[in-house]
Amino acid sequence: MTVGKRLIKQAENGKEYLLSVGQHAAIIRRTNDGKLQYLELQAPSDYIIGGWQKFEEHLGVTLRDRFGCTKKAYSGLEKTEVMFDLENCDLNTNEFKSLLGYLNTSVNEQQKGIRGDIK
Repeated sequence: MTVGKRLIKQAENGKEYLLSVGQHAAIIRRTNDGKLQYLELQAPSDYIIGGWQKFEEHLGVTLRDRFGCTKKAYSGLEKTEVMFDLENCDLNTNEFKSLLGYLNTSVNEQQKGIRGDIK
């Protein structure tokens, strides 16, 4: 959770980033008026509609509830927390196109998270 907060606080107004922390990765942005949002393409439940969702005022709430972050560090598990600016990325690679196969797939073909509930 601490790493996620540090990364998000670096987000600049008007820019989009890929954020991967905890058990989730998403495109995030800080709007021109300074509001933080994340793009929800596959929600963990039917009550969340896809599209841009706001981060709670306290970042830790969204990091915990949607990204699966905790305050405890897990020993023995390799975790990579990363955030990078999408403006500086080459999204026309085979690797990126392969990642797109994980998004908006039919229910029986979705990739599940470690607990089997996060897509």
